[in-house]
Amino acid sequence: MQLNTFSIVARCEQTGRLGGAVSTAVPAVGAICPLVLPGVGAVASQSWANPYLALDALTLLAKGATAQSALDQVLAGDDARGLRQVGLIDAAGRAVAWTGGDCTPWCGHRTGPDYAVQGNTLTGEAVVAGIETAFLDAEDSGLEERLMRALEAGQAAGGDKRESSPRRSKSTSARPIPGWICAWTSTRPRSPSCGVCWAWLCSSSGRS
Repeated sequence: MQLNTFSIVARCEQTGRLGGAVSTAVPAVGAICPLVLPGVGAVASQSWANPYLALDALTLLAKGATAQSALDQVLAGDDARGLRQVGLIDAAGRAVAWTGGDCTPWCGHRTGPDYAVQGNTLTGEAVVAGIETAFLDAEDSGLEERLMRALEAGQAAGGDKRESSPRRSKSTSARPIPGWICAWTSTRPRSPSCGVCWAWLCSSSGRS
């Protein structure tokens, strides 16, 4: 499935909680991107998404692989890696990302301690830059709030290049699994550029 989208996977340094959020026009995106395993890591798999890459990467992390090693191993076995976009963070906050050469432009990623931001089919690099800046600027907020602010900033910076109306509905989602703290919200726009937001923000419950 093609997920033309932007996303962030992240870790809260204070609590150790892991989470992710994604914005796309594809329904039920939370069933595919991102995935989080409490105490292990978080992965976003998008562009021509292969959720098994995320599952395999989490399995490797759980067995002790580093974030870079896990990413390298799952991509090595994927003949379509040029179409993939993956962001990965481990429980220690080490982040890596991959943007294949055949992803729809504009496409790219940014990583730093405790976060990985990635996007494709965007209006430009300002989208991922805005997501990164908003996440870092909200360091005193909870993880869920930081993730939501990050997506809103990406949308405000231009978002998906196919979008003609700033009020088009977008969804943010993170895949829930047992042991997670989950919150579902359906709200009016928090900013004129965001449009209506449906958010399912999930994160692991903290340090084990």
